[in-house]
Amino acid sequence: MSDFLKIALEAGHAAMTLLNDSDTSELTIKSKTSHRDIVTQFDIASEAKIREILAKAFPEHSILGEEGGQVGNSPYRWILDPIDGTSNFARGIPHYSVSIGLEKEGEGEVGVIMNPSLKDAYSAQKGSGAFKNGQAIRVSEGSELLRAFVTMSFGSKPEDVKQASATWTKVLAGCQTLRRMGSTALELALLAEGKIDAFIGYSQSPWDVAAGMVLVREAGGVAFFDEPKKLCIAASNTFIFEELNTLI
Repeated sequence: MSDFLKIALEAGHAAMTLLNDSDTSELTIKSKTSHRDIVTQFDIASEAKIREILAKAFPEHSILGEEGGQVGNSPYRWILDPIDGTSNFARGIPHYSVSIGLEKEGEGEVGVIMNPSLKDAYSAQKGSGAFKNGQAIRVSEGSELLRAFVTMSFGSKPEDVKQASATWTKVLAGCQTLRRMGSTALELALLAEGKIDAFIGYSQSPWDVAAGMVLVREAGGVAFFDEPKKLCIAASNTFIFEELNTLI
Protein backbone atom coordinates (compact mmCIF):
# COMPACT_ATOMS: atom_id res chain seq x y z
CA MET A 1 0.00 0.00 0.00
CA SER A 2 1.41 3.39 -0.98
CA ASP A 3 1.76 6.24 1.49
CA PHE A 4 -0.87 8.13 -0.53
CA LEU A 5 -3.47 5.41 -0.04
CA LYS A 6 -2.46 4.77 3.57
CA ILE A 7 -2.94 8.42 4.54
CA ALA A 8 -6.18 8.71 2.54
CA LEU A 9 -7.58 5.75 4.48
CA GLU A 10 -6.39 7.27 7.75
CA ALA A 11 -8.18 10.52 6.90
CA GLY A 12 -11.30 8.66 5.79
CA HIS A 13 -11.49 6.63 8.99
CA ALA A 14 -10.99 9.78 11.08
CA ALA A 15 -13.82 11.54 9.27
CA MET A 16 -16.07 8.49 9.55
CA THR A 17 -15.44 8.27 13.30
CA LEU A 18 -16.17 11.97 13.68
CA LEU A 19 -19.51 11.62 11.88
CA ASN A 20 -20.53 8.46 13.73
CA ASP A 21 -19.73 10.10 17.07
CA SER A 22 -21.56 13.34 16.24
CA ASP A 23 -24.64 14.44 18.15
CA THR A 24 -27.02 15.21 15.29
CA SER A 25 -29.78 16.25 17.70
CA GLU A 26 -28.15 19.67 17.65
CA LEU A 27 -27.78 19.93 13.88
CA THR A 28 -27.20 23.38 12.39
CA ILE A 29 -28.29 23.54 8.75
CA LYS A 30 -27.42 26.44 6.46
CA SER A 31 -28.26 27.01 2.81
CA LYS A 32 -25.47 27.64 0.29
CA THR A 33 -26.46 28.27 -3.33
CA SER A 34 -30.14 27.44 -2.76
CA HIS A 35 -32.51 26.00 -0.16
CA ARG A 36 -31.75 22.54 -1.59
CA ASP A 37 -27.97 22.98 -1.31
CA ILE A 38 -27.22 22.70 2.39
CA VAL A 39 -24.27 22.42 4.75
CA THR A 40 -24.06 21.42 8.42
CA GLN A 41 -21.43 21.97 11.08
CA PHE A 42 -20.44 18.34 10.58
CA ASP A 43 -19.58 18.91 6.91
CA ILE A 44 -17.22 21.66 8.07
CA ALA A 45 -15.74 19.56 10.89
CA SER A 46 -15.27 16.50 8.67
CA GLU A 47 -13.46 18.50 5.99
CA ALA A 48 -11.25 20.20 8.59
CA LYS A 49 -10.22 16.82 9.99
CA ILE A 50 -9.37 15.43 6.54
CA ARG A 51 -7.43 18.56 5.57
CA GLU A 52 -5.46 18.43 8.82
CA ILE A 53 -4.31 14.86 8.20
CA LEU A 54 -3.50 15.35 4.51
CA ALA A 55 -1.67 18.65 5.04
CA LYS A 56 0.48 17.15 7.79
CA ALA A 57 1.48 14.18 5.63
CA PHE A 58 1.82 16.03 2.32
CA PRO A 59 2.34 19.75 2.98
CA GLU A 60 3.38 20.39 -0.62
CA HIS A 61 0.13 19.01 -2.11
CA SER A 62 -2.88 21.15 -2.97
CA ILE A 63 -6.31 20.37 -1.52
CA LEU A 64 -9.73 21.08 -3.03
CA GLY A 65 -12.73 20.60 -0.77
CA GLU A 66 -16.42 21.23 -1.29
CA GLU A 67 -16.66 23.47 1.76
CA GLY A 68 -13.21 25.09 1.90
CA GLY A 69 -12.28 25.56 -1.75
CA GLN A 70 -8.75 25.03 -3.04
CA VAL A 71 -5.52 25.67 -1.18
CA GLY A 72 -2.17 25.36 -2.96
CA ASN A 73 -1.07 24.73 -6.52
CA SER A 74 0.66 21.40 -7.04
CA PRO A 75 0.65 18.58 -9.62
CA TYR A 76 -0.78 16.50 -6.77
CA ARG A 77 -4.27 17.58 -5.74
CA TRP A 78 -6.52 16.02 -3.11
CA ILE A 79 -10.24 16.38 -3.82
CA LEU A 80 -12.64 16.04 -0.88
CA ASP A 81 -16.31 15.77 -0.14
CA PRO A 82 -16.61 15.61 3.66
CA ILE A 83 -20.24 14.46 3.50
CA ASP A 84 -21.57 13.46 0.10
CA GLY A 85 -25.29 13.25 0.71
CA THR A 86 -25.71 15.98 3.32
CA SER A 87 -29.50 16.05 2.88
CA ASN A 88 -29.68 12.34 3.71
CA PHE A 89 -27.31 12.80 6.66
CA ALA A 90 -29.36 15.70 8.03
CA ARG A 91 -32.54 13.59 7.91
CA GLY A 92 -30.96 10.54 9.49
CA ILE A 93 -31.14 8.56 6.24
CA PRO A 94 -28.19 6.13 6.20
CA HIS A 95 -27.04 6.78 2.64
CA TYR A 96 -24.17 9.25 2.61
CA SER A 97 -20.40 9.03 2.37
CA VAL A 98 -16.99 10.62 2.78
CA SER A 99 -15.03 10.94 -0.46
CA ILE A 100 -11.26 11.48 -0.75
CA GLY A 101 -9.56 11.41 -4.14
CA LEU A 102 -6.02 12.18 -5.27
CA GLU A 103 -5.10 13.23 -8.77
CA LYS A 104 -1.69 13.77 -10.34
CA GLU A 105 -1.67 16.31 -13.17
CA GLY A 106 -5.39 15.82 -13.60
CA GLU A 107 -5.37 12.01 -13.63
CA GLY A 108 -6.97 10.01 -10.83
CA GLU A 109 -4.43 8.17 -8.67
CA VAL A 110 -6.19 7.23 -5.42
CA GLY A 111 -9.81 6.93 -4.34
CA VAL A 112 -11.19 6.33 -0.85
CA ILE A 113 -14.91 6.34 -0.04
CA MET A 114 -16.24 5.69 3.44
CA ASN A 115 -19.77 4.54 4.21
CA PRO A 116 -20.19 5.65 7.85
CA SER A 117 -23.57 3.96 8.27
CA LEU A 118 -22.08 0.50 7.67
CA LYS A 119 -18.49 1.40 8.63
CA ASP A 120 -17.28 0.26 5.21
CA ALA A 121 -14.09 1.55 3.59
CA TYR A 122 -13.73 1.43 -0.19
CA SER A 123 -10.26 2.05 -1.59
CA ALA A 124 -8.39 1.96 -4.87
CA GLN A 125 -5.10 3.03 -6.36
CA LYS A 126 -4.33 3.31 -10.05
CA GLY A 127 -3.00 0.00 -11.31
CA SER A 128 -3.60 -1.87 -8.05
CA GLY A 129 -7.28 -2.84 -8.08
CA ALA A 130 -10.26 -1.86 -5.92
CA PHE A 131 -11.14 -3.05 -2.43
CA LYS A 132 -13.84 -2.95 0.24
CA ASN A 133 -12.55 -3.42 3.78
CA GLY A 134 -9.38 -4.92 2.31
CA GLN A 135 -11.18 -7.47 0.10
CA ALA A 136 -10.97 -7.18 -3.69
CA ILE A 137 -14.16 -6.04 -5.44
CA ARG A 138 -15.28 -6.20 -9.05
CA VAL A 139 -18.04 -4.64 -11.14
CA SER A 140 -21.08 -6.70 -12.15
CA GLU A 141 -21.06 -8.91 -15.23
CA GLY A 142 -24.36 -7.79 -16.77
CA SER A 143 -23.88 -6.54 -20.31
CA GLU A 144 -27.23 -5.03 -21.32
CA LEU A 145 -29.08 -1.96 -20.15
CA LEU A 146 -32.40 -3.80 -20.19
CA ARG A 147 -31.34 -5.78 -17.11
CA ALA A 148 -29.34 -3.02 -15.42
CA PHE A 149 -29.82 -1.32 -12.04
CA VAL A 150 -29.09 2.37 -12.71
CA THR A 151 -28.87 5.37 -10.38
CA MET A 152 -28.97 9.06 -11.25
CA SER A 153 -27.98 12.30 -9.56
CA PHE A 154 -28.85 15.85 -10.59
CA GLY A 155 -28.97 19.36 -9.18
CA SER A 156 -31.85 21.64 -8.31
CA LYS A 157 -31.52 24.37 -10.93
CA PRO A 158 -34.48 24.43 -13.36
CA GLU A 159 -32.26 23.77 -16.38
CA ASP A 160 -30.62 20.80 -14.62
CA VAL A 161 -33.97 19.31 -13.65
CA LYS A 162 -35.32 19.73 -17.19
CA GLN A 163 -32.35 17.98 -18.78
CA ALA A 164 -32.20 15.23 -16.18
CA SER A 165 -35.96 14.62 -16.36
CA ALA A 166 -35.74 13.97 -20.09
CA THR A 167 -32.90 11.51 -19.55
CA TRP A 168 -34.71 9.89 -16.63
CA THR A 169 -37.71 9.09 -18.82
CA LYS A 170 -35.57 7.50 -21.54
CA VAL A 171 -33.38 5.50 -19.17
CA LEU A 172 -36.34 4.30 -17.11
CA ALA A 173 -37.91 2.90 -20.27
CA GLY A 174 -34.72 1.05 -21.17
CA CYS A 175 -33.37 -0.36 -17.89
CA GLN A 176 -34.57 -2.75 -15.20
CA THR A 177 -34.43 -0.35 -12.22
CA LEU A 178 -33.72 3.38 -11.88
CA ARG A 179 -33.14 5.19 -8.58
CA ARG A 180 -32.10 8.61 -7.28
CA MET A 181 -30.38 7.82 -3.98
CA GLY A 182 -28.57 11.02 -3.04
CA SER A 183 -24.84 10.26 -2.74
CA THR A 184 -22.84 10.13 -5.96
CA ALA A 185 -19.65 8.89 -4.30
CA LEU A 186 -21.38 6.04 -2.49
CA GLU A 187 -23.22 5.01 -5.65
CA LEU A 188 -19.94 4.87 -7.57
CA ALA A 189 -18.54 2.69 -4.77
CA LEU A 190 -21.57 0.41 -5.03
CA LEU A 191 -21.03 0.25 -8.79
CA ALA A 192 -17.41 -0.78 -8.23
CA GLU A 193 -18.65 -3.46 -5.84
CA GLY A 194 -21.12 -4.85 -8.39
CA LYS A 195 -24.24 -3.83 -6.45
CA ILE A 196 -25.46 -1.50 -9.20
CA ASP A 197 -24.63 -1.49 -12.90
CA ALA A 198 -24.51 2.14 -14.00
CA PHE A 199 -24.64 5.77 -12.85
CA ILE A 200 -25.53 9.04 -14.55
CA GLY A 201 -24.78 12.33 -12.82
CA TYR A 202 -25.72 15.83 -13.89
CA SER A 203 -24.44 18.97 -12.09
CA GLN A 204 -21.46 17.03 -10.76
CA SER A 205 -18.37 18.66 -9.27
CA PRO A 206 -14.88 17.14 -9.01
CA TRP A 207 -15.37 16.31 -5.31
CA ASP A 208 -18.46 14.25 -6.18
CA VAL A 209 -16.68 11.93 -8.61
CA ALA A 210 -12.88 12.04 -8.13
CA ALA A 211 -12.56 9.10 -5.74
CA GLY A 212 -15.40 7.08 -7.22
CA MET A 213 -14.03 7.15 -10.75
CA VAL A 214 -10.76 5.61 -9.57
CA LEU A 215 -12.72 2.89 -7.78
CA VAL A 216 -14.91 2.09 -10.79
CA ARG A 217 -11.99 1.90 -13.21
CA GLU A 218 -9.86 -0.22 -10.88
CA ALA A 219 -12.82 -2.57 -10.38
CA GLY A 220 -13.00 -3.13 -14.15
CA GLY A 221 -15.66 -0.59 -15.07
CA VAL A 222 -15.87 2.49 -17.26
CA ALA A 223 -16.09 6.03 -15.89
CA PHE A 224 -16.22 9.37 -17.72
CA PHE A 225 -16.44 12.93 -16.39
CA ASP A 226 -16.93 16.01 -18.57
CA GLU A 227 -16.07 18.77 -16.09
CA PRO A 228 -17.24 21.71 -18.27
CA LYS A 229 -20.63 20.01 -18.72
CA LYS A 230 -20.59 18.67 -15.13
CA LEU A 231 -21.66 15.29 -16.51
CA CYS A 232 -20.52 11.92 -15.18
CA ILE A 233 -21.37 8.55 -16.72
CA ALA A 234 -20.12 5.29 -15.24
CA ALA A 235 -20.97 1.68 -15.96
CA SER A 236 -19.79 -1.83 -15.29
CA ASN A 237 -18.76 -2.28 -18.94
CA THR A 238 -18.57 -0.55 -22.32
CA PHE A 239 -21.81 -2.15 -23.56
CA ILE A 240 -24.01 -0.51 -20.93
CA PHE A 241 -21.91 2.66 -21.06
CA GLU A 242 -22.50 3.08 -24.79
CA GLU A 243 -26.22 2.33 -24.47
CA LEU A 244 -26.53 5.05 -21.83
CA ASN A 245 -24.48 7.46 -23.88
CA THR A 246 -26.95 7.24 -26.74
CA LEU A 247 -29.79 8.28 -24.40
CA ILE A 248 -28.11 11.41 -23.02
